[in-house]
Amino acid sequence: MSEAAKPAVDQAAEELEQALAPGNVSPVAEFMDRPLRTHAPSPNEIAGSMKAMWDQANWLAQAGLGGSRANVAEIACRIMQGFELGEGPMWSIRHIYVVFGRTGMSAEAMRARFFARCPHGKLVTLESTAERCEVWASRPGQEPTTEVFEIKEARAAGLVKKDSNWDKWPKDMCYARCTARLARRYWPHVLGGCGYTPEELEEIGPDVAEPSPAPVADATAPQLPTRREQNAATLPTQEAKANGGPAPDIGKLLIGVRDRWMALKTAINPDYPKQLAQVKKADFQEYVDGVLGRQIELKPDAWTMADIEVVSKDLDNENPLPPSMRNAMPAPEEAEEPMGF
Repeated sequence: MSEAAKPAVDQAAEELEQALAPGNVSPVAEFMDRPLRTHAPSPNEIAGSMKAMWDQANWLAQAGLGGSRANVAEIACRIMQGFELGEGPMWSIRHIYVVFGRTGMSAEAMRARFFARCPHGKLVTLESTAERCEVWASRPGQEPTTEVFEIKEARAAGLVKKDSNWDKWPKDMCYARCTARLARRYWPHVLGGCGYTPEELEEIGPDVAEPSPAPVADATAPQLPTRREQNAATLPTQEAKANGGPAPDIGKLLIGVRDRWMALKTAINPDYPKQLAQVKKADFQEYVDGVLGRQIELKPDAWTMADIEVVSKDLDNENPLPPSMRNAMPAPEEAEEPMGF
């Protein structure tokens, strides 16, 4: 520890000692009153918030606030992680990131949550240069500690490259990396599992799993038709039986309905085709269930020509939203003026 930093550390230690003096409100008790969450969110709590989170993610994606490469599903995951941390959606898209299937948090947010969640917590920068950063930390109920990060560690890891952030702003990068490391070791309870910055997650890379052995086909097992084969099959219908003519291809008609719905969704949000397949399937399922007024499988043998006609007629109105969501949408003449994005 340098002589210049010693007074700041001594002052922080003295303030902590005074806070722990008899007669004062125990900062340890105060700390215990500020848990990350008192309990894990219940399934009903999550389910009740999912629609609101998805709507928020759609709006933020259209505003370009989630990042140029972020899709709606990713933004929704970031909002959900922030929800579990007790933070709002705007905070989440600024400080939570999804990298290789894991959520990370900015170093700035890690420090902010330390001060917000740890009463009487202290951070003192003992040294901060382009070569080395050393930070001292203390909080009630735990011995003070010091963490160090040096640029030589980044060089050894091959991070210091021409025109990289390490090359342009080495002092800031060392400070961020030092405090992120300190956060993981000294206050992991306020990070909610987001113990790494997005830059660190990029460097760690995706998890590498052992390749699964290829399944061995059982020659004795009956071979079921694929979904494509089912869609291409001609299914008998009551109309065909009555008329004595060929049966309509329900599979192809259902694909046509899906494609029309997809085109309308894309017209509203050009980035919608980038959504995960399971997300698009769930959206389409919600749409057809709402139009038909009942749950129906997305399989040709579950549909009739009457179902196809009902959904097709609804699509003629060029509204891809399920009926339950349409009343919440402003009418065109009532829509607000665009806000510049």
